[in-house]
Amino acid sequence: MDTTYKIEPVVAKFVICMRLNEADNFIATRPIKLSETELSLQTQLKVEVGQEVQCRVKLCQIDKPMIIDAVVTETSYDDVNDLMFCVCKFVDIDRTYSEEIKLFNVQTAFSLSHFLAEFPLFEDFTQQDCETLAKFVTYRELEKKQVLYYEKTTDSHMQGLFIVQSGLLSIYKGKKHRPDKQIAVVSPGQIFGENTLVTDQPHTATIAAVNESTLIQISKIGFQRLKEKYPELGLKFMEIVARTLSKRLGRTTKLLFNPIELKK
Repeated sequence: MDTTYKIEPVVAKFVICMRLNEADNFIATRPIKLSETELSLQTQLKVEVGQEVQCRVKLCQIDKPMIIDAVVTETSYDDVNDLMFCVCKFVDIDRTYSEEIKLFNVQTAFSLSHFLAEFPLFEDFTQQDCETLAKFVTYRELEKKQVLYYEKTTDSHMQGLFIVQSGLLSIYKGKKHRPDKQIAVVSPGQIFGENTLVTDQPHTATIAAVNESTLIQISKIGFQRLKEKYPELGLKFMEIVARTLSKRLGRTTKLLFNPIELKK
């Protein structure tokens, strides 16, 4: 895998709980993305498009959580972890809350720009490039032994390039982890999954967290939006993907190539 770099963590810590009505208790979720207008998450709750919910959002820079009304606008089922993926659009969000979320995202973008600056792959990116890219990334926190995705699956939300922010992840073949099926272990600063940005092929291996891990994802959907809104930056990012794929292909070729000495 790629060389490991010593990097500072990205400030992107936020906690989201959700309930279906005011009589229910808030249920912890796995947050994915947060903006001033909506959020995306994974939850054990069974929700449907059009359903009204309440979200409790706790940002790292504030002490008191925010209670925000929202409506579900998108859902899909994550059968890997038995969770619902959903997007919730905020309804009449308080202006103070909106400003807090905006500040949180500005801080996260600034931190991400310094994080990416540590990678030789991103050496051509300016700070402005990194801050713009931060608007299109998602953050994923994995528990110990949690599977990110299985080999041969094609969940669109799991397609894209992943950067390991913290923790360790195991890459292996099949659904059950066995030492003889392990391909590699990825650690902070390493990249995987970039091939799904440019192909519609299923995942070629299973990815699972060895311990608690945090990932930064540039999803296939996010990358498409980046290219539409910022074509030049999209091209820059595509060049990074091409270089990464080229390096992987070069290593694979060396492993497979075994010259045979012909008898005279």
